[in-house]
Amino acid sequence: MKIGWIGLGQMGLPMSSNLVAAGHEVTGYDLDRDAVARFAAAGGRAAASIAEACAGAEVVFSSIPDDLALRWVALAAGGVIPSSAKGAIYVDMSTVSPDVSREVAIGARNRGIAYLRAPVSGSVGLAKAGTLTALVSGPEEAWATCAPLFDRLAAKTFHLGTGEQARYLKLVINNIIHATTVAIAESLALGRKGGLDWEQMLDAIAASAIGSPLLQYKKAPLKARDFSPASFVTTSAKDQRLFVEAAGDAGVPVDIADTVADVFRQMVEAGDGRLDFFATVLRTEKAAGLGEV
Repeated sequence: MKIGWIGLGQMGLPMSSNLVAAGHEVTGYDLDRDAVARFAAAGGRAAASIAEACAGAEVVFSSIPDDLALRWVALAAGGVIPSSAKGAIYVDMSTVSPDVSREVAIGARNRGIAYLRAPVSGSVGLAKAGTLTALVSGPEEAWATCAPLFDRLAAKTFHLGTGEQARYLKLVINNIIHATTVAIAESLALGRKGGLDWEQMLDAIAASAIGSPLLQYKKAPLKARDFSPASFVTTSAKDQRLFVEAAGDAGVPVDIADTVADVFRQMVEAGDGRLDFFATVLRTEKAAGLGEV
């Protein structure tokens, strides 16, 4: 297929490169020209603008940071929807609010473009391996057309409905991840205060009832005290705020989620936004008066 791709960052670059490796003609654009160069080195075609990436594309993907970026990429003059041909499919894989996604849906419908909301769950490593979990909602026909593409991007894909269901599920999953992260940080700090060996404590927790895929994935970096970013604190802060706002709009009480959002907000304000989101461990240890292991 002829594909356009907007956003060649931590997740966008490996995902788009997987489609190139599968034999598709993928034209990519990013504001970061170094990212475009890396994409071209992986066999993709470089574009100098969003409009150029969309020209003639049957499907256009975007993987971008937030609501503001989605509005600009999708709806602005020279953006995906104004630049794509009638009958094209637009797939946005970002974590954004349901409200902004609805705005994009209206713009796409008015232009005669099918719109799939397709945020993904998983790490950069899973993106490179093509084994993410994709959460998709939007028109059935567009989903059927794009299903073979998702087979190259994800190990599991769920088509959840024709509206904003994928947006809500991504926020739901992230809220559980973030709350777990804060709980793990507090628990590990108490364990250290109680005299537990750091590595043995992590091994025991990972072998217990709480030994989720998330903890199994993070066990080795935690043992090594490696907080280099697989996903930034700034990203978690943004995503958690989206959950709290969506819950407020829906009339859902979120006592825990609100506290978790405050934790990530404080970390960003303290200058820790570019650390991995599991650096909640460092924040809690510092508050508890604990030094390095």
